Amino acid sequence: MSHLEQTKIKFNNVIENQSLKGIKKYGKELDYLDEYDWLGMAGEELADGFTYLLAEQRKRTFIVNKIRRLLKYKVNDVTRTEINYWLDQLEGSN
Repeated sequence: MSHLEQTKIKFNNVIENQSLKGIKKYGKELDYLDEYDWLGMAGEELADGFTYLLAEQRKRTFIVNKIRRLLKYKVNDVTRTEINYWLDQLEGSN
């Protein structure tokens, strides 16, 4: 299955789960005519999402740095090279 197809499936699953969560919380499906500031709420959700992205970025940086420090100990050169390669991939380094 292609990455795009997997993404579509995941996206649809998230939408379905969020919809069910909303129905459980509010007792009904989302109604665009309800008295909500949809743009304001979307902005708040995006701000939360950005905060989550930064938290994940910091967590990955911490883990990568921790592994790089551990690599200074007894590891053969081939293993060290491969581990560093995958850490670079995780960081997005070239």
